Amino acid sequence: MRVRATRPEDRAVLGPLGDQSGSVDEGVVFVAARDLADWTSVEEELTEAFRLAQEASVAGAPVVFVIDSDAMLGRATPLDSMVATGLVSGARTLAFEGLRKERYVGIVATDRSESAGSLGEAVHFAIASRAGHGQVITLGTGHAGAMFP
Repeated sequence: MRVRATRPEDRAVLGPLGDQSGSVDEGVVFVAARDLADWTSVEEELTEAFRLAQEASVAGAPVVFVIDSDAMLGRATPLDSMVATGLVSGARTLAFEGLRKERYVGIVATDRSESAGSLGEAVHFAIASRAGHGQVITLGTGHAGAMFP
């Protein structure tokens, strides 16, 4: 499985699922980068997510986007929030389009206080159980009382 994560702690905890050179035909876990510097970074991030999700979808493999809860809720920088909400929208569209062929797409949102280990467990659970197809699975409590996009 292809795991695309820029932070070493994310790569370490998601390592049992795969790595940067893993096969897209087995699935994709795309961890959104944080603290993006400019609009070009946003475009590159969303383009890479689209490309990998498209390859996995064509292969009939699962796709999971991992995003920051604060970014999804608009509480992070505008650039990080744009990527997070773009990935939520993309995942929901891909999930809807994939229904006929039973393709799985999930979103795991985590806040920065949550342990890295719980991220690995949540992504593994999402893929294994196909829980929350096209929906956000949220880790942590930072989202309490907030409206999801």
